[in-house]
Amino acid sequence: MTARCLLFLATLRFWRLLTLLSIGAACLTGVLPIPSLHADELINKALVSEKRRDWLEACRFYDKSLRKDRNQQEVRDAYQRCLRRLYLVRRCQDRVYKEALARLTPSEALEVYDQVLVVVGAAYVDASKTDINTLFQQGVQELRYDFDEEVFIQEYLSGARPATVARFKRVLDGWTTHKVKSRTEAREEVLALIQAARRADLDVKALAVAVGLEFASGACNALDEYTLFLTPGYYNDVQAALQGKYVSIGVDLGASEDQRVEIVRIYPKSPAQEAGLGEHDRILRIDREEALSPEASAEKLRGGDGSMVEVEVQAVGQMTSRVVRLQRRPVYLPSVMEPQLMALPTDMGSITVGMIQINHFQDSTVQDVKEALAQLQTAGVKALLLDLRGNPGGAFKAGVQVAELFLNEGVIVFSESPLDEYNRPFKVTARNPVQVPMVVLVDRDTASAAEVVAGALKEHRQGTTLIVGQTTFGKGSIQGVIPLDKAPLDKTPGGIRITVAKLFSPGKHQPYTGRGVTPDIVVEQEGDAVTAAGVQALIQLLKSSMMMR
Repeated sequence: MTARCLLFLATLRFWRLLTLLSIGAACLTGVLPIPSLHADELINKALVSEKRRDWLEACRFYDKSLRKDRNQQEVRDAYQRCLRRLYLVRRCQDRVYKEALARLTPSEALEVYDQVLVVVGAAYVDASKTDINTLFQQGVQELRYDFDEEVFIQEYLSGARPATVARFKRVLDGWTTHKVKSRTEAREEVLALIQAARRADLDVKALAVAVGLEFASGACNALDEYTLFLTPGYYNDVQAALQGKYVSIGVDLGASEDQRVEIVRIYPKSPAQEAGLGEHDRILRIDREEALSPEASAEKLRGGDGSMVEVEVQAVGQMTSRVVRLQRRPVYLPSVMEPQLMALPTDMGSITVGMIQINHFQDSTVQDVKEALAQLQTAGVKALLLDLRGNPGGAFKAGVQVAELFLNEGVIVFSESPLDEYNRPFKVTARNPVQVPMVVLVDRDTASAAEVVAGALKEHRQGTTLIVGQTTFGKGSIQGVIPLDKAPLDKTPGGIRITVAKLFSPGKHQPYTGRGVTPDIVVEQEGDAVTAAGVQALIQLLKSSMMMR
């Protein structure tokens, strides 16, 4: 069993996860900002959001609390619980997923469940969480969550009387004591549960298929906040993210202060940019249907390459709206920004330095960085600023390859995994690294693959590299994307994003999870203050290198 693609996904912050997965997915940066609150206040607000069944808002408050202290296990558990509920709601609203369900029989849904159990048992990094009975019970819990959500009831039991649903929920509670010892027994128990629903006078025609896939979802989504059962739509988004290519109009959506859908980002050379749409423009209607939420609107903006979509928008400060027709096409997310040149004053005159900003890591990143370095070397740069601020990670292999560009030898990162391919140290294999003095800019949102790069450069280039900014996020794991593309999902494949490895720093073999990378020079402010401190650090490195010559 091997993971076909390895990636670091976004940080615990759910909006970063969505941003990485797909253009057009709801980018929570556009939602009302959370004010600075004490830990107890954040937890209380999260609990209030849970009572309102506002899972997205609850996730944001729990995330904010975790950013203050990564080691709050109760908060982590609550965060994951809310994530499960949020994913549940979105499955019920996912048009592509519902179409895929309509093509499956109950036995085929159970076959998918069986495939999931095989993959999770073989690939997940923590074997203590993957015994068959634990995975089965997490499926039971997922179904209990389902029956608490009105959107699930409306989708699969729209004709059921509330009393009938309530009676079956009590039956379902009894399943929490059932034990299974094999995948065969797990399937038999799911079938028995469907029969119990039929005996409870529930119409199981649609429910029977959904139950099998909800058990599959529970077996994945309960493992950790990064492992996820990927519906066909999400699976396609992950594949596109690794390539930095999406079929879209090229926008990220969020919620305005009055909770209207608005554009929070427009991608370069996209249909949206060419049509003159702007950041903070309100999206009123899509194909003449009201834009009710960023998530639903993002779904409507998706479509095939070349297909058309009609969008009614209202620009900031305008009372009237306009309608634009846009043709969806592949939109490319830039992983590496255009390199910049700066002239820094030193005691020995002005020196040209370069700056490379990496937004995230995808398949093309290492080639993009090589091209940026070639431009800077042609311009005669003597030092480099590498900006990893806000970089949530991405493709693991790309992160390792970028680190290699600056290292002579040594271990880039240690990886521990049940899969032999990833249970090893990842070492430098390239030659002729770039050896100019460097400053790496990081912040609290620098995560995953970006932390691997920063950590390797810090430990192997002491004296020629400084890390400047804030302690990084602290996500020390690899997620593999394993396709579920055999029958019955061969026509609409889905997949599993699953944690397959834990990562450790190359020198002291310290886990990145919960620790991150500590800067050599800490700058608590953000933005220009970090850049300015990085420039000053680079000047000092240049002076030191000149004195050594």
